[in-house]
Amino acid sequence: MQVGYSEWSAQPGAKTVVLLHGWGASRTLFERAATALHQHGANRILTVDFPGFGESDTPDRVWQVDDFVSFLFEVLDQLKVSHVDMLVGHSHGGRVALKSAVVQPNRIRKLLLVGSAGIRLPLSIRKKIRVMAFKACKRALPLLFWNSERRENVLQWLRAQFGSADYRDAGNMRNTLIALLHEDLTPILSQIKQPTLLVWGAEDTDAPLRIAKIIEREIPDTGLVVWEKAGHYAFLDRPDQFDRVSAHFLG
Repeated sequence: MQVGYSEWSAQPGAKTVVLLHGWGASRTLFERAATALHQHGANRILTVDFPGFGESDTPDRVWQVDDFVSFLFEVLDQLKVSHVDMLVGHSHGGRVALKSAVVQPNRIRKLLLVGSAGIRLPLSIRKKIRVMAFKACKRALPLLFWNSERRENVLQWLRAQFGSADYRDAGNMRNTLIALLHEDLTPILSQIKQPTLLVWGAEDTDAPLRIAKIIEREIPDTGLVVWEKAGHYAFLDRPDQFDRVSAHFLG
């Protein structure tokens, strides 16, 4: 599998930071933050494209969270990274970071999560109705349209009407996205012993602030920073503040 990654080399004795992007994005989103962290103590910085994104190949099967975790550690092994001083994860990258901290706790020393995914919230009444309506329409398609091409066109229209932007744009990764959304990492949070910093945008609608509150409550050693007038991409909304906070947390 081809893997896209970028590396900022370190001076001897410097720390190693790995930054993981969110769903639908790529490692380029962290270029500014990576450069700032490298300049802070000439640390070794790695950014990686998850399979299906950026310059990494698309998997030929449905992936679960554990597959993304295994992929991360395989990349680290290939690059001879024995431990990560700070693992930074945004959105889907946060989901992978959470599970990684439990799977190989001795290799991850700190977590910095920005608008992390991985925690399932109960669906609102409105969302339940939309999901039920979409499923009902999907089941009715074979009865209404005999032509497979016509059915697919109608299905794409239904996805545009009922699905989220991530779901609409997922393409070959759609079933992987569905599998990820069905896995709730809440039960493993109490097993995470690494110092963890949560950075959240108060206006994050993709990963609402109540997710941060759940993570803060369940992980023993956690701090939460909330920025007003910032959304799901809080590290891009407040780049200078993120540079300072991440460098301070890295130490």
